[in-house]
Parts: sequence; C-alpha cells; structure tokens
Amino acid sequence: MVEDQNQIEKKSHYLRIDIEAVSKLEEDVLTAHELGKALNIDWRSVLKRIARGMIPFHRDGRKIFIFKQEYLNKLKEELNETERTECDCKDCECE
Repeated sequence: MVEDQNQIEKKSHYLRIDIEAVSKLEEDVLTAHELGKALNIDWRSVLKRIARGMIPFHRDGRKIFIFKQEYLNKLKEELNETERTECDCKDCECE
C-alpha cells in the first residue's frame, strides 16, 4: 500500500512538472522536437508517448503537431484522476 502511494505521489509530481513546463511555452502548436525540449526529453521519447496515447496529436502528412492546450488539458485531467486515487477515504467529496 505504501509503495502504491509512493508511485501515485511520484506520478503527481511529474505531471505537475510537465504542466508547468508546457504552460510556460509561448507557442500554441508544437512539434515533437519543441515539446521534447520543453519537457527535457528526447523528441523520440515524445513520439513514443504519442504512440502510447499519452500525448494527443494531429498529423499533416508526415508532420506531427501537438496542440499545447489539448496536451495541457490531458495532463490536468490525468493529474485530477491521480489525485482522486491518492485519497482513500470513504466519506470524501473527491468522488
């Protein structure tokens, strides 16, 4: 149980870091390279996250674009779900 709680806290922490990094970007439409640079990861890791469904994207031929607001919304939604998982009380209003 403690290990699960640690994993949840770790996930929440990294989601907050990603939200902060993406929020600071001025561009509304990003390439995999730009998002990778903002998240401090390789652009190929961005493509892997896209393939896993972790990052919403749009395609124009071979070019891949990430809409900043779409990605932020997904990150925030995931953070909310993770924080709801953190709370294990039965009488909580989190649900």
